[in-house]
This record gives sequence, C-alpha cells and structure tokens, in this order.
Amino acid sequence: MAYGSVNVPGVNHQELDAVKAATQAAQRTADEAKVAAQKAQGTADDAKGTAVTMKPATGSAAGTPGLVPAPAAGAQNKYLRGDGTWQTPPDTNTTYNNATQSANGLMSAADKKKLDGVAANANNYAHPTNSGNKHIPSGGASGQILRWSADGTAAWGADNNTTYSVATQSANGLMSAADKKKLDGIATGASAPFIAQTSAPSNTKTLWIDTTAGTGGLKYYNGSAWVSVPVAYK
Repeated sequence: MAYGSVNVPGVNHQELDAVKAATQAAQRTADEAKVAAQKAQGTADDAKGTAVTMKPATGSAAGTPGLVPAPAAGAQNKYLRGDGTWQTPPDTNTTYNNATQSANGLMSAADKKKLDGVAANANNYAHPTNSGNKHIPSGGASGQILRWSADGTAAWGADNNTTYSVATQSANGLMSAADKKKLDGIATGASAPFIAQTSAPSNTKTLWIDTTAGTGGLKYYNGSAWVSVPVAYK
C-alpha cells in the first residue's frame, strides 16, 4: 500500500493509518477541553464584573446582601444606613455637663470623691449619744435592774433591799394604817384646825370661828348642829 507517495517495504501501512487517526482524535479532544476551560473562565470573569449590589431595606421589606455603595469623598465621618445610603450620624454632640439633682450628666470629681468616702450599704443616720438618747447597755443578769450610773447613763446592778419601815417623825418610811386612818379623817383642803367665816363650814370635823357680829364665836359640830364652845368673853 502506498503511504503518501512512498512505498515502505516491510511496514504495515494499515497500522500506521490507525495510529495517525488516534493521534488526531486525541488532539481534537485536547483542543475541545481547552476551549471549554476558556469558556468557563470567561463566565467566571463575567460573573465578577456583574456582582450584585446590596438591596436596601424599606419600611415593609428586608434588604439583601451584596456590595455596598462606595462612599464619596468627604464622607469619612458618615455611616452606611440600612436604606443603602451614607448619612451623617443624627447626634454628633458628645459634650456632656456634670450631673445635677435635676439633670443627668457625667459624674464630677467631687461627687466621685464623696462616693468613695461612703461605706458600702451605709446610710446618713447617726444616732445621738448625748444624755437621754443612749441605748440600754448590753449585759445584765437575772435579778439585776438598770441603775443610775451617770447623767443619762444606766448600768446593770443588783436590786437593793426594798423592805421599808413605817415612817416616824424622824425617819422616812411607809405610811402606817393608823396614819392612814387619821389622814382620812382630815377634810380635803384643810390647812388649819380653825375655819373663820360667817357661814357654817362643810367640814364638820374642825372648829368654826363664826365671825357674825353679835351671834358669832367659837363653835363646834355636836353631831347635829353647830353650837358655841362655852367660852366666857370679858
């Protein structure tokens, strides 16, 4: 068989043709793979060039993720708002005054010093310790009583003997039954054994000096009437 225009003796030309055909097919496959790869790269490049920008939120719909809009020159102090726009913060005033009793604010150095000087869980009450405001002292035992110790100060002490004798004309003491009976026989308000006036007194246990002209004199109550004491006048 002729191979081109040359006859090569001893060579199987059919096998050469098969090798040639296989080589050409492999080349075509490689070329197709290269074209496919180039198309894929082009698609990826196209996707990069058409990236989706973020969709801003509205009052009724949420936004979607994406590229944010580029801030313009001079917008370095602005912030990206949810509607997709660069805006100035609504409150740029960051200057605050010290707090007062009627307005919020910063803590002053003086208030901080005062606060640091207050103990945890402290209050402003200080119980007075002068006479009349002292607490009952701690301690004490059964049978003891609070006794005077100093001005406004008491101390626990033993209960002294509380047995007292009847009073006499020279010593204080308890009232005797006899003295009580005698006291009950004295009219309330009585200040002397004689009452001097023109009308008969209501206290019948005293002497009455009747100062009525002509009929007066020293009188006593005999149980039913006031009668004159038999005294002779000169």
